[in-house]
Amino acid sequence: MTLRLQPEWLSAPGHESGTTELPPDEATLAAIKITVAGQCLSRLTDESGKERDYVCVSGYRLACWITRNWWRLLFEAERHGFLDDPTWLDGHSLASIGEGWLWPRITIASDGDCVVLRSRPSPGNRVEPLAFVSEAEARPSRPLFEEIAGQFVKEVLDRVRTRNLGASDLHMSWRELSAERSDDEIAQYRELEGSLGYEPDGAAPQTVKRLYRDGKRLGVRAMTEVAANGPSGGEPLTAEIMEREARNSGFQSDLGSTSQVADLADDVRVRKEPAWAYGEDAARRVRRRAGLSDGPLKNQSLAELSGVTAAGVVDDTRFEPMAYALSAGRGPGRVVFRSQWETGRRFELGRLLGDAVLFRNGERLQPTTRAETFRQRAQRAFAAELLCPYEALRDFLGGDTTDMAREEAARLFGVSMRAVTTMLVNKGDLSRDHLPLWGN
Repeated sequence: MTLRLQPEWLSAPGHESGTTELPPDEATLAAIKITVAGQCLSRLTDESGKERDYVCVSGYRLACWITRNWWRLLFEAERHGFLDDPTWLDGHSLASIGEGWLWPRITIASDGDCVVLRSRPSPGNRVEPLAFVSEAEARPSRPLFEEIAGQFVKEVLDRVRTRNLGASDLHMSWRELSAERSDDEIAQYRELEGSLGYEPDGAAPQTVKRLYRDGKRLGVRAMTEVAANGPSGGEPLTAEIMEREARNSGFQSDLGSTSQVADLADDVRVRKEPAWAYGEDAARRVRRRAGLSDGPLKNQSLAELSGVTAAGVVDDTRFEPMAYALSAGRGPGRVVFRSQWETGRRFELGRLLGDAVLFRNGERLQPTTRAETFRQRAQRAFAAELLCPYEALRDFLGGDTTDMAREEAARLFGVSMRAVTTMLVNKGDLSRDHLPLWGN
């Protein structure tokens, strides 16, 4: 995948939305084009109605923003409701840079191993002189993003240097960041701090250290997912709390059994993009391997696949923050449910089974969270297809997507009406306005 952050330096001062104030702004005024995998994320329509692929802004401001938010951009995920979270947007949305310029409506965030770049068009009721028209999503690898973002910052620094403007705040910030990146111990601390939604030294040291210890205890990747489950800058669940709740509120399970998971996962091929395709394909393979029909999946069958007693599916014992599975290392583990409703618990169990099949990594904790990472999206797609296969759903509906028909389908397949509606929206059978854009 290719990623380009291309500045074309402009010699004349001035820009579309104000006047420059600092010499670095004037020196680094540029037409900046952002493309990923051939998709232009910076495309706009100007006042004259003409479309173009670049925006005229201060390269210095963008470089400062990238440097300041480096660790959050690379390691903090999209959280539930992130588009309405000013704290999250400040560290991930180019539009938050401001400073008198109009910036593309692009967000940048971690997706586990990759970085997600999303562009959104301007709202229809805009009052700005520019309208951004790109609506795209791409997932370059983390190393590629680091390389291209770092190269852009260096280009800006060279531009400032050649204009004889002397040292700037950006020079100092980049030196500090480069030193942190070259020190493995400091870099690991910053990664954890960033995953929690903090700028450098913004989090209490004990919070970051606890996340580190919990990662050693339950799994680093798992705890990074947990860190994205709450609001940006919040306190994540601790290993101590999750182990206690597993004992008190959990149900015995051999979901983490190596032999069982390996058997179910044996027919799952190399990881696919996007996340929904990976999850759906795996669910279909698991159904075939388990000898299941395309019809509804009964509680007993789901429980047997997941290594949980069927009684756990209909119980109302719950842990409100999150559903998860916790391996004991030796012997049976525990599954903890978040929902008190049978349909919700079935979906959570489907997600946990999907996680065990798709993301086998030897860690003790398997979390299901509200974050928008690749792992969580794949879980949701797996659970939806496992419990309510799309082809079977479509055959049952026979083209009738009314509320009443969807309610009947939800009862038949033992899922929520929201799960049915989400699947139909994702498949293009219903318009997206049937659901909030970024739902649970």
